[in-house]
Amino acid sequence: MSRFLFPFFVARRLSGSKAESFSTTDKMVRFAVVGIALCVAVMLLTIFIGSGFNHEVKKRLSFLTGDIKLSTFSSSTEEQPSFFHLTAEMEKSLLRIPSVEKVRRVVQLAGLIKTDSAFRGVVALGFDSITIAALERTLLHTSPAPETRSFSAPQAILSSPVAEELQLEVKDRFPFYSLGEQPSLRVLTLKGKSDIPEVNGGILILPINYLQKQARLAEDEVSYVEIFLKSGLNPEEEADKLARILSETSFSEGQHLALNTARELMPALFDWVDMLDANTFLLLSIMAIVAGFTAITGILVLMLGRTRMIGVLKALGTSGALLHQLFLLLGGNIALRGLFWGNLIAFVVAMLQKGFKILTLDPSIYYISYVPIDFTWKGWILVNLVALAVILIMLILPTRIVSRIKVADTLRFS
Repeated sequence: MSRFLFPFFVARRLSGSKAESFSTTDKMVRFAVVGIALCVAVMLLTIFIGSGFNHEVKKRLSFLTGDIKLSTFSSSTEEQPSFFHLTAEMEKSLLRIPSVEKVRRVVQLAGLIKTDSAFRGVVALGFDSITIAALERTLLHTSPAPETRSFSAPQAILSSPVAEELQLEVKDRFPFYSLGEQPSLRVLTLKGKSDIPEVNGGILILPINYLQKQARLAEDEVSYVEIFLKSGLNPEEEADKLARILSETSFSEGQHLALNTARELMPALFDWVDMLDANTFLLLSIMAIVAGFTAITGILVLMLGRTRMIGVLKALGTSGALLHQLFLLLGGNIALRGLFWGNLIAFVVAMLQKGFKILTLDPSIYYISYVPIDFTWKGWILVNLVALAVILIMLILPTRIVSRIKVADTLRFS
């Protein structure tokens, strides 16, 4: 038999042997496999949850500002809401810019919701029907109430923490006081509860034409415009380009407008998401090292249990290098078994959470009502490759111990 195939042959025979399946050594190796599996499962779930948080929270933040927000200049002491005219020609000019995917008109009004038990200030946002329908599909964590044709009680979507605070349930009616130059009172019907982050207070979603009527605005008057960029573009860079393009044209039609990215408007929230990414990397590093030490424990126990075999092989002329390769292969076998079971555990848990949302969160703290899962295949491949590489690298030094074992010592040990 070729000296290169010898370690593979012996490792395969030892891995498939059932002679000592109930021995102490075998049990310890199984514990090592379980330890590696748990570490890998934690690493994969960390990636899936971290990616889920990154994706879901940013999606909710972009719902409030888009990638870039176009609005009027306003001073910090300005109490009344400011509006500007977005004409059809201005909207076409924005859509003609190559980096722009779509634009969305928004009307914003401050308001107050009062019930028998409490009251709460809210920010009312008006969107078009397509946006509200998309919100109902993706950001509601309660089933929306069916459409009604009641003209006296328009349907609204309220952020979940506010609804819980005011003890409002779907289909409940509540008074909404819109503030501004011309305050008004209307009764609304709660259509659903959303996971939209409360950046400047509770969020109340209404049709844009309803808020325009409440504020007595023209059809083309808006509070701001959300600009969504094509995938893969950097909002900070594109905001500068958009500012240059718009300044070189008569886009604003004499109006004083400003461009701000979502990160500029909500730096604390984006810093929080970045901190999650840093914590994810730290946890992955720790668990990879723990998996490596677990594998070392397993291989050392295996070497102690095979001391007599090592002595016999050395007596037959097997070199220390071949024995080192043999136990490195056995360590790799332990690692692969741990990876298999770790992947299985992680995917089962992730699928259950994604389908049934078993683990819930406080949306007032985490900006989402459940633990999100995002299956990122790049992350999955990276975790498995890094875990296997770290384990094998950490096994190199311990498996070299076998080359220092003397035949006489092994026979005396036996």
